[in-house]
This record gives sequence, C-alpha cells and structure tokens, in this order.
Amino acid sequence: MIRSLFDTPNSYSSPKIIAHRGASAFEPENSLPAFEAAGKCGVWAIETDVHKTADGKLVCFHNKRVDGLTDGEGVIADMTFDELRARHITVGNNVAAYTPDELRIPTFEQYLEVCARYGAVPFIELKTNIAEETLFYVRKYGLEDHCVYSAVKFEPLECVRALSDRVFIHHIFSNEERIPRLVELGYSGMSFKIAELDDVPDVLVEHVHAAGVKVCFRAADTPELVRRAIDMGVDYVPSNKVFGLN
Repeated sequence: MIRSLFDTPNSYSSPKIIAHRGASAFEPENSLPAFEAAGKCGVWAIETDVHKTADGKLVCFHNKRVDGLTDGEGVIADMTFDELRARHITVGNNVAAYTPDELRIPTFEQYLEVCARYGAVPFIELKTNIAEETLFYVRKYGLEDHCVYSAVKFEPLECVRALSDRVFIHHIFSNEERIPRLVELGYSGMSFKIAELDDVPDVLVEHVHAAGVKVCFRAADTPELVRRAIDMGVDYVPSNKVFGLN
C-alpha cells in the first residue's frame, strides 16, 4: 500500500508543522477561525481533539468540560448537540473580533471540511474511544490516506488500526517500551514527554527510526526550535506559535 504522508521528508523548505489546536497563537483555540487561519498558513497538519455529545454528534474541543473556555458549564458527553451549540467560546486570542455565531464549538465535519479545503492533514486526538464514529466522517471526506489519529491511551489507537490499515497512528507521551507494539500495529509514530530538545538522548531518534517508527517531541514554539527539531531528524513538529518557516 502506498503511504503518502511521509513521501517527502521534514525539511526547512517543506516543514511538517502541526498547528496545535489550530492557529491558536492568532485565534481562539479549537475554533473555526483557528482552523481557517492554520489552513491559510499552509501548515502540514491541523490538530484538534474530538468528543461525542450525549446524542452522538462529534465536536472539536480540548477538554471534556466546556467550563473556563465558554460562556457555559458542563460535560460534553452529558450535553445534547443543541445544548452544546448554545455555548460560545469566550477565551482565546482575538476572540473579540468574532460574532457569537462564529465562536460556536465546531463540529468534527466542519473541521474536516477546512482540512480538506486547504490540503492539511487532520491530526485527530481521541480522548475517548470514538474511532468508528470519527472514521466514518474521515472516509466521507476522502481523508483516510491523509490523516493522523493520536491518543494518550493506547486502546483507541488499537481500535483505529483494527478498522483501517490506511490511517497513520501516533502515540502521545510514549516510551521506548511501546515501540514493539507500534511496530506490530504498523504505519505509526510516537512522541516522548521530553520538554526540552536539550534533554533528548543522543541516539533516541535513531533508535526509533531503526524500528521503522516516526517520532516527534513537545511543541516547538520558535522558528529556531522548529529548525533544530528538523536537524535532529524529527518527522513532524507540533507548534502553538510557528506555522511556517518562510
């Protein structure tokens, strides 16, 4: 099977930057304006977190609760879609520039539409095991060969792989003990909970690559750190502030 996400290497001229929660340095995180801004910047991937409402709708939001980032309170899984859409994002960069309607919590379909329109890779973090529901829409938008599924817990990734051998899977806050299982699952990557590039062991990237697994580290939030990560051989770079090197 042809794998397209890594046909070209991570490089200064074509950096594989992941816009964490969209272009959250410019717009409110995980909002449609943040996804749009990231797409316009030409990032390789746009990251979001996906949750399911009580009536089965998929939405993009970081936390399981809407408290603190919206004008409401509550657990997304306990709220209907209509109840959730009555809430508005009230915290974040440039939030005052948008109408309440523009600051509704986005649906997963709206996010995928933005990714598809700009050619950005959807970098989908699952907080719960909703692999089947999300994959339905990924396939609807023709993105099965052009997406990443990520999770802190391993079980959602195993479920995704059981449903598709075409999506790339990424384990967050991983460790070297997980490498054999990632090799078994195939077409996979991992990130380590190492905050500073100075703290990355000299042979770690080479060790992961030797097993056939891709690798990245914590967010690189300056152009210098993005370039340094690329020089280290990192395969993709999450960032909260850097969305291009040109």
